[in-house]
Amino acid sequence: MDQDDRRLEIERVLKWRFPDVADLLDVPADSNLNKNVRRQVAKARAYKATLDAMSSDELGGESSDCSMEAAMEQSEQEFHIAATADLSYWAKAAYWTNDEAAALLLGKSPDSVNSKRLNDQYVPSESWDRFSQLHELLKRAFISKDLGSRPVRPATIIEWAISKDIPCPEELLEVLGRYTDSADQKPPEASRNELLQKAANELAARWKAEGRKLITKEDIAKALASGPDWYEMTADRIMRIIRVEWR
Repeated sequence: MDQDDRRLEIERVLKWRFPDVADLLDVPADSNLNKNVRRQVAKARAYKATLDAMSSDELGGESSDCSMEAAMEQSEQEFHIAATADLSYWAKAAYWTNDEAAALLLGKSPDSVNSKRLNDQYVPSESWDRFSQLHELLKRAFISKDLGSRPVRPATIIEWAISKDIPCPEELLEVLGRYTDSADQKPPEASRNELLQKAANELAARWKAEGRKLITKEDIAKALASGPDWYEMTADRIMRIIRVEWR
């Protein structure tokens, strides 16, 4: 790393660590800055002295740490600006998938917050970690039959969340209450097999659109069994249920 590269790297790190005063380091000590700003400038100058004394490898490590922190902050911001769920719509749904439930319990739209986006774009952040942990708890609840058999109605998921002291958005509870007769709510009319067949057909259609020529029942079953919505079923079991409707 030559001197120009070091200077630019130090400036970049300083602007990340001290964004409000990084451009004030050359201001005279007796300038008209308020007390808090002068204190921050003093800290920034001391930090710059530390950076100046670092080897190229040490400076590179400090820069990498700043880049990761910046990425984590950006990831957290993206989660918070992700679309808020249309709770009125989702409260009317006959059932929720694992992905949908995890997003909705956080008040987020399943279209914006889901396991695919988590896997494709994941950078550690507090909110994405909460989604991941909630997703895992739901997955285990499905496998252990704590939530009964799929498909699972929204009221059942809310009852499970409350029993586990998992916070639920107040608006979601309010809206869900309008459409749920908790004393006598019947399960969804669509059977598990119908939902599974629909999922198989949709996956086959997506693969066709991507240009895949050979789509076998076995491939579909394996993909569904390893996905977020049908993981509690084995590929062999799925193969016995679905029909080939995508020729």
